[in-house]
Amino acid sequence: MSTKPIFYLTEFDCFQRSALYHAQVATNLLKEGGMTLLEIIEIGKNEHGRELTIRELIKKLEEHPLDPGFEQSGNFIFPYQPVRDAKRYAGCKAFFGDFAMISCRFFIVTDEKVLIEELIIAIKENQERIDYGRLRDLQMNGRVSN
Repeated sequence: MSTKPIFYLTEFDCFQRSALYHAQVATNLLKEGGMTLLEIIEIGKNEHGRELTIRELIKKLEEHPLDPGFEQSGNFIFPYQPVRDAKRYAGCKAFFGDFAMISCRFFIVTDEKVLIEELIIAIKENQERIDYGRLRDLQMNGRVSN
């Protein structure tokens, strides 16, 4: 899968900023005037202890199988419906999960359509991997089917 350059939060290039920074920027943005919402509640860290960017997370989705146990918790993707600020989060999707073989949990909330599509595609492709299927069989049946 080729990776296309994607820009989020209007003029901000979130891929060039740390995850913490663009989570703070997104939290302060209002959903007015074409602005979008992106909150990175949790995201794994790289080998240097720095939080991953969205692009780095998508790369990990291409390289490592997700933990199929998260299928029971919304299957990694679900509409975000908070108890407070429901209007602010209208139309948002949440992406929540972790990987099977590496520790890299993520919890991302956004209404950015391009980002939503990109993450959905990356997660669905991950779930079609052979190693993901074997892990799913193992978790569900206690053995890998042929």
